[in-house]
Amino acid sequence: MVIQVITEPVAGGAQALVRETHRRFRAKGLDAEAVFFNAGHRELLEGEYSLGTSLRSPVNIWKLRKYIKATARLNDSVIVHAHLTWPFIYVALATVFLGVRLFYTEHNTHNKRRSNRIFRPFDRFLYGRYEKVICISQGVFNSLARWVGPRLARRLVVVPNGARLYPLVHRQAPKGRGLRLVSVGSLDRKKNFTTAIRAVARARHSVEDYIIVGDGPERDSLEALIAEHDLQGVIRLVGRSDEVGRYYADADAQLIPSLWEGFGLVAVEGMSTGLPIIASDVDGLREVLSGAGDSVALVSDVQSEQAWGEAITALFGRLQAESIKAIAVNSRSQAERFSFDQMVDQYLAEYGNVSKSASPTLVIVVNCPAFFISHRLPVALSAKAAGYNVIVVTGPGAKIAEIVDSGLQHRVIPLSRSGQRPDQELRTLLALVRLFRELSPDLVHLVTIKPVLYGGLAAKLIGVKAVVVAFSGLGTVFTSPGRLAALRRFLVVRFYRIALNRQNIRAIFQNSEDRRVLESERVIDGGVARVIRGSGVDLEEYQRFDEPEGVPVVVMASRLLVDKGVRDFVAAARILRARQRVVRFQLAGDPDPGNPSSISQDELEQWRGEGIVEILGFCPDIARVYAGAAIVCLPSYYGEGLPKSLIEAAACGRPIVTTDSPGCRDAIIPEETGFLVPPQDFAALANAVQTLLDSRDLRRKFGREARRLAEREFGIERICRKHLMIYEELTGTD
Repeated sequence: MVIQVITEPVAGGAQALVRETHRRFRAKGLDAEAVFFNAGHRELLEGEYSLGTSLRSPVNIWKLRKYIKATARLNDSVIVHAHLTWPFIYVALATVFLGVRLFYTEHNTHNKRRSNRIFRPFDRFLYGRYEKVICISQGVFNSLARWVGPRLARRLVVVPNGARLYPLVHRQAPKGRGLRLVSVGSLDRKKNFTTAIRAVARARHSVEDYIIVGDGPERDSLEALIAEHDLQGVIRLVGRSDEVGRYYADADAQLIPSLWEGFGLVAVEGMSTGLPIIASDVDGLREVLSGAGDSVALVSDVQSEQAWGEAITALFGRLQAESIKAIAVNSRSQAERFSFDQMVDQYLAEYGNVSKSASPTLVIVVNCPAFFISHRLPVALSAKAAGYNVIVVTGPGAKIAEIVDSGLQHRVIPLSRSGQRPDQELRTLLALVRLFRELSPDLVHLVTIKPVLYGGLAAKLIGVKAVVVAFSGLGTVFTSPGRLAALRRFLVVRFYRIALNRQNIRAIFQNSEDRRVLESERVIDGGVARVIRGSGVDLEEYQRFDEPEGVPVVVMASRLLVDKGVRDFVAAARILRARQRVVRFQLAGDPDPGNPSSISQDELEQWRGEGIVEILGFCPDIARVYAGAAIVCLPSYYGEGLPKSLIEAAACGRPIVTTDSPGCRDAIIPEETGFLVPPQDFAALANAVQTLLDSRDLRRKFGREARRLAEREFGIERICRKHLMIYEELTGTD
């Protein structure tokens, strides 16, 4: 769906261009609408709508938002294409968080805002809301590129305006009379009709009449000027007209005295009838008229009534002596360079360049490189193999080289997993906004809390077409007690609602409890939620081996955080030592200094000194660690999604003892592949481990069932396939 927005459906200029473009869009079978701020009493065509407001009223923001939001609900992809200043401003503001794609056609080389640098930041914000800014001439492009700067200039593209081509008129030389002149345009300072009127007064002997078609704020002052020069019988201000072609046909020549122009649309219209042109030598007009030969006279000193008067007199003399037919042929040939069909095809090509791609761009945003490698690399590689252009975005970290070596594109943004300084969080949000603007992704996949919050907001601001958010557990925000935690939870829920309230979104949960929590908090709608159990495990890499002979080993593999249950694991080890059980406890993993609940290095050294547990540190080959174990524990009360360490343990055929908490309970089948114990109950943990230590046969039985569960539910191919199905559902690819 393409919605073009402009002020009103008048007969000339950009407004006429929009109506004609709209008609041709629909003729090509495109789902298209044209929205006017006010249509007055003019008849609207099929697919045209009026908001019924005044042309500059801020009420247009609210009405546009309501209209576009309703349209977006019924269409997967909506492009809103604004024209002229007030639609440019109001569309940019009305569509914040709506997730629609924005285009703007810049029609002018100059405006009042560019006369004062104080407006530059505001203008850059507004232009930054648009994915493409179509400049109607190279002059417009050059002027705007200087104003917005090099970063936003990358979004600018030149598409020359098309114009309505009127029938060629066979004129006679003005023998025995003066010239009949015509101008078409709004009566404002930019059009410089004051100079044109004074020039006609100077060249009165060469002019029979001068018709100015249009209306505007300078009408009264122009009428006063006409009276001052006693030209009431020569110059007429006829107002706006839907029959501009008739005035072109009745004229001998066209005056275009503009101080600046984006594109000489009225010049093309006039030349299509064979009219010779006298025009200002300014960007926009110069491009349109260059190459028309003797059919065109350009005036360099655009505010000199003498120069314009001399140009009128010179043209009058030429039309007496030269072939009117040759001039008409030159004018017509020049006009045919700017057809509507050519412009419409280029517009459609630009829409396609933004909204479609042979390789849809997928941006995956994860907090840190190591987490991406361990939890999302196979999904990204599967998407790349399926034809997606995959770009991975993370904070800084040591594993970036590994991401790049895997063949994926990578971008770094300032993203701290645990930082809470407002200035740093704002930097993260702005970095994502800038990146999404630059990359124009078809789909973003946001993983973990900060990417979901800030990436969700950035995607709404930029109008990213489709979003996947993945909740790898709800974390301590939803599990911590206390008033401060409740306040954080309240704020996070509100931010989630803002970030995720959009069309074309899917939310992936690793367990049903997390899904239920966020549905009950009205963060997401049940229709967009999907449950994918975990991040998957490579069943070839993690194979089942028989438990080794000798002293049984109980392993916990995790980040060393208090709420992962590390202290409970150590306490259970103490209990079993006191019971004189012959067993070794091993702790695999590193502290996380950036996390406030991290186990300190001093505490680890204390445990090491006691000999209660063996501190293995980070283990890159966890499959080998599990192969040497008899039992795997994870006594977490962290707010897990579905712990990767447990599905890897299941793939290795190891019985599991974990807590009866969301995510952990979803990784096992109680009494078949392992035991559940209450969270933060180290005595129950010790008892469950002892039950397994007492029976090798029970461990073997649970281990076999665990491997079967992994093969049935947790295989990486299955997980990747489910992700690709969601991507395809959102992007329409196959």
